[in-house]
Amino acid sequence: MLAAAGSHVSIIEMLPRPMMAFSEKHVQNTVDDMRERGISFYFDQGVEKITKLSNDYEILTSDGNVIKSDYVVDASGRIANVDELHLENTDIKLSQRHSIIVDDHLETTAKGVYAAGDVIDKKEPALVPTAHFEAMYLADQIMNKKHNPIHYPIIGSSAFTFPQIAQVGINIDEARKDSQYHVVDMDQLYSSDMEYAGKNDKSAKLSLVFDTNNQLVGAAESSQNAIDDINGYIPLIGLHVTRKQLNDNYQLIFPAVNFKTEMSI
Repeated sequence: MLAAAGSHVSIIEMLPRPMMAFSEKHVQNTVDDMRERGISFYFDQGVEKITKLSNDYEILTSDGNVIKSDYVVDASGRIANVDELHLENTDIKLSQRHSIIVDDHLETTAKGVYAAGDVIDKKEPALVPTAHFEAMYLADQIMNKKHNPIHYPIIGSSAFTFPQIAQVGINIDEARKDSQYHVVDMDQLYSSDMEYAGKNDKSAKLSLVFDTNNQLVGAAESSQNAIDDINGYIPLIGLHVTRKQLNDNYQLIFPAVNFKTEMSI
């Protein structure tokens, strides 16, 4: 947004690439597009020092690069906000990531005390839909006196960059290394899909993961419309819908955002 408004933006990233949770191919696609928009990246280096000058700031990176800027944003992440709870006075234990440890019923190490949302230690993405699902699960278990372990649904994730990047299901990079999956890369979306062509989205890239039964189990995309596109794949993966079922039982309205979702599988 700042770059589009005319500012020169520099991003310093201590890792070899940003957004490590996403497919390398699609992250690189987004980074390349951002570079073309004038955004500078400094990968594999951290921030050693920030000095306030009279009218701006001077940032020194671990590689010795010096960057001057009118404004500095620290986007290095977050930890669970539990300090004011004084959990050290309870039986509730924290993980090394400063998150509350829970079991598969979302019960903490203190019997009868439960936790949900970004505050808990989990492998699922820390997103609003995840927290909502956990809250609804706990409400149902407690109010209806159930004792079922939590089973997470298919949860999509995204980064609101431009181009957007989004994914769901089996990770693309992991699937490429696993013989039980095969990945179909669709890198010519601009020339093969009229919606991308209509938006002049020349860099759009989509990858789909199929298992040995040719069932769609994962998807990742980098494009101007990636989030809406991946949202179209989420119910197909979660409900195990096949291409034959799609073709035999309904046809989507054409033209529309998710029409290509049906066509691509």
